[in-house]
Amino acid sequence: MPRKESKKIALLTWLVSELPAGARLSEAEMNAALRPIYDDVAVLRRYLVDFGFVKRPQAGVYVIPAATEPTP
Repeated sequence: MPRKESKKIALLTWLVSELPAGARLSEAEMNAALRPIYDDVAVLRRYLVDFGFVKRPQAGVYVIPAATEPTP
């Protein structure tokens, strides 16, 4: 995971583009989607939510924005 924020944002932008647009995923489904990219799926989930790329409306649920929704 890059330390520099600009590189981290670039990585997260690419990562969210690889996830199913408009999907609502359980934590297990999100982990399965992220695991091939990086073993520490918890850090990826945390950064995706913290940087606003993915919404977490309730514990264990992740909402990927539709392709037409802007990301940060």
